[in-house]
Amino acid sequence: MKSIKARNSRNSNKKIRGLALLEILIAIGILGIISAGVATLASRTFEEQNVNAISKGVVDVGLSIKKGYQRASGYPDAKSMSVFVNSSLVSEESATNPITNNLYEYIGGLNKNAASGVNDAFAIVVDGLEPSVCVKLLGGVLPENAAYIEVVDSGTGMTGLTFDVVPGGPVFKTMQGYTTGAVVDAEDPTTYVNACNNAINAIIYGYY
Repeated sequence: MKSIKARNSRNSNKKIRGLALLEILIAIGILGIISAGVATLASRTFEEQNVNAISKGVVDVGLSIKKGYQRASGYPDAKSMSVFVNSSLVSEESATNPITNNLYEYIGGLNKNAASGVNDAFAIVVDGLEPSVCVKLLGGVLPENAAYIEVVDSGTGMTGLTFDVVPGGPVFKTMQGYTTGAVVDAEDPTTYVNACNNAINAIIYGYY
C-alpha cells in the first residue's frame, strides 16, 4: 500500500512540475510578445521625435540664415554650418541632426533661378535618413516651408545649382512646383517611398 501511495505521490509531483514548467514557458512567451510590442512602439515614438526635431531645426536654421544675411546681396558660398554656429548666427541645437548628432550641411553659391546668378539661395542637407524617416519628412511641414527639395543618396550632392528646374522623381519640389507622375507624385504619399529608395537618404532643402 505504501508503495502505491509513494508511486502516486511521485506521479502527482511530476504532473505539478510539468504544469509549472508549462506555465513558465507560457509566461515567457507572453512577456516576449509584450516586449516586442513595447519595442516597436518605442521605436515609432523615437522616430516621430526625430522627425519633429528635424522639422523644427531646419526651419529655425533656414530663418536664421535668411535673417542674418538680409542686408547682403547674396548668401556666402564658402562657409559651413559650424561657422554659423560658432558665430551664434544659428543655434547648435537647431543645427544638429538628432539622428547622426552631426551638424546639418550648408550649401552656398546657389541661385533661385538661372537668370539671377547672384548666389541668392542656399540649401540645408539632412543626412542619415532611413526610408521611413525620409518618407515622413516629405509628408511633413518642411515641403511647405522650402523652395526646393531633393532626395539623394547619402553623401551625394545636389543635382544642379538652381531651384528653377522641372521637378520629377527625387527632385520633389522646385520653383516650378511639386513633382507629379506615376513614380513620385507629391499628391500621393504612397509614392514617396520611391523617392526615398536609398538605404540611407539625404534630403536637400533649398531657401532664398
